[in-house]
Parts: sequence; C-alpha cells; structure tokens
Amino acid sequence: MPLLTVACFGGPHRQIYVLTAATTVPNIVAYPTEVPALQVEMVLLPAYLDNSEILLRLGAHRLEPAPRAHWGERLSLGLTHALAADLSKTLSQYRVSLQRSESPAARLLRVEVETFDVFPDGHCVLTAEWAIVEKSSASAPILGQGTYVTPPLAIPHPDDAALVGAMSTAVAELADGVVNSLSATPQAAFDP
Repeated sequence: MPLLTVACFGGPHRQIYVLTAATTVPNIVAYPTEVPALQVEMVLLPAYLDNSEILLRLGAHRLEPAPRAHWGERLSLGLTHALAADLSKTLSQYRVSLQRSESPAARLLRVEVETFDVFPDGHCVLTAEWAIVEKSSASAPILGQGTYVTPPLAIPHPDDAALVGAMSTAVAELADGVVNSLSATPQAAFDP
C-alpha cells in the first residue's frame, strides 16, 4: 500500500504561469485629466487556445498540453493583461486601462490573435491584427498587423518557464507593433 501512495502523490507539482512579469513596486501613476485613455479590450484568440493549458506545437497539426505547466488564468485574459502592461510602459501620453473610460477622447484597442504557438525548442510565433478606434468620432481606425517570431532558445530542452518567457517576449513585440502604428498616426487624426 505505501508504494501506491508514492505513485499517486509523488509526481511533479503543477506549475502555474502568467504572461505578465511580477512587480515589486506598484506602478501608481497620477494622470492629468487631459491625458487620453487607451482602453485595451479583451484580446480575441482562436477557441482552442483560450483555456488554461499551455499548448506546445509539435507539428503542422498537432498540439500537446505541457504536462506540468498551466496558465493562472484563461489565455485571453492573460494576454490582455500582459499587452496592457507592456503598452503602459511605453505609452506615457496615454492612460492605458482595461476599464471602460467615459472620456470622449478615449480610444479603443481591439486585437485579434490568429496564431500563438510555442514550440519545444522555445521559439514562438504570434500573429495578430489590431484596430485603434476613436470612441467619439467617425475617424478612420488605425489598422495594423504583424507576425512576431522569437528565436529558438540556446538550451537543448527548454523548461516551461523558458517557454513562457518566449511567449511573453512575443507579446512585448506585439505591444511595440501597436505603439509604432499609433505613433505613425498624427494626433490630429483623432481630434474631432
């Protein structure tokens, strides 16, 4: 009987991951009221990705869940939180938020992810399209798209933490793509 107990409970512990980095000091920023808001809406993902399993791409059509690693929240939530956190580091001229803003100057960021694959060698492919729209005017939206590829990791068999790190890097590159498309558009394009 003791052997059975060891076999049932002696396995490796489940590891829980998130895409956002831990913060040791809260980032409390007091924005002036005239700073426009950028509301990050829930990122849309293919249904097979939007769960709490970390899926590895093992071929053209095969996915396999990481045996011990799981997301701490649905991937759509984690990706939305990570994207907002990465955007807020760069876009000091906006109040980046996940909450709806009543400000007429508010902009909405809508992102749809087409692929978000991580491979056993650690490289990651993230393909997404986005639109930034002005809430209060009929201005044309700012549209963008991009494919972000992180290189294979230099270690032979990356662990789960390294794979999540590669995915986090791809999200940061997506945030840079959104920032670049927003920066390339004159502010007057949003003024009513």
